[in-house]
Amino acid sequence: SASSCLRGKLKKCGEHFSALLMNLSLSLYSSAPKSVQADAPLIENIAKSLCLLAVTLSVISGSYTTIVFALLGLYSKTALGLGKDAAFLDFFAATASARDIAFKCFLCTLVSFNASFVLSIFLNTKGKQRWWTSAFAAFLVAGSIASWNNILVIAKRTVFA
Repeated sequence: SASSCLRGKLKKCGEHFSALLMNLSLSLYSSAPKSVQADAPLIENIAKSLCLLAVTLSVISGSYTTIVFALLGLYSKTALGLGKDAAFLDFFAATASARDIAFKCFLCTLVSFNASFVLSIFLNTKGKQRWWTSAFAAFLVAGSIASWNNILVIAKRTVFA
């Protein structure tokens, strides 16, 4: 049916999106400054430390999410492919907490990636451009987070009610 085809495409999209974010985070990590300078302004050192913390959190939570959902998908498909529907249901029930943690890590990846991106903009620009570009990016990120939160609220009210 059309809904089962769409369901499969959406599931693959989510798995790939998490891996893509992790890859982007690793790219940000490779360009992020790794040390503070004694002679640098305090705001720069704070931004460097926060950027490194955010990108590290994004990579670790993104890799956790990607690996957990890949393993869950692999073993779920294996059980169903072998016709072991009861085993799949047992596996699905037994891994509920892992799915919950992985979903929370996915949200953490989204937020920490966006924070590290804003901080990267701040660190890679100078003068007035630094402030207005960073502020604009932070404004867009805040709007994105508000939108994501709205989707989560709707899902809680409809899908998980």
